[in-house]
Amino acid sequence: MLTTFLSYIMALATFLVIDLFWLNVAAKEFYRRALADYLSPQANVAPGLLLYALLVAGLTYFVILPAQKDKNMPLALMRSAFLGIICYATYDLTNLAIARNWPVSVTIIDIIWGAVLMMSTTAITLILMQKYRSQ
Repeated sequence: MLTTFLSYIMALATFLVIDLFWLNVAAKEFYRRALADYLSPQANVAPGLLLYALLVAGLTYFVILPAQKDKNMPLALMRSAFLGIICYATYDLTNLAIARNWPVSVTIIDIIWGAVLMMSTTAITLILMQKYRSQ
């Protein structure tokens, strides 16, 4: 139980740091320009935090915990990339289907980002957990 909790907390912290850097620094201007008609002036933080909690719960349950047992990093990275593609494609392809003038460029970049974010979070979490358990 402690391993599950620590894995989740480490994954959540990692996910938050990486994604907040992406959204507030690396891709900030891209999203601001591409989604100007869709963004509200002030973000509603509570649903965003709930989304992060759920995404990381899924990543922990479906990828990170099994990978700690399997000890197969390449498989874990493939699974996490696939999960990231599924999660981010759900949002972006839905928007592409129903939102007026939703940018295709945002859809493509977001889906790729979902894979990269989930893979990075998985790799860092597995490395941190391995270091923790070896102490």
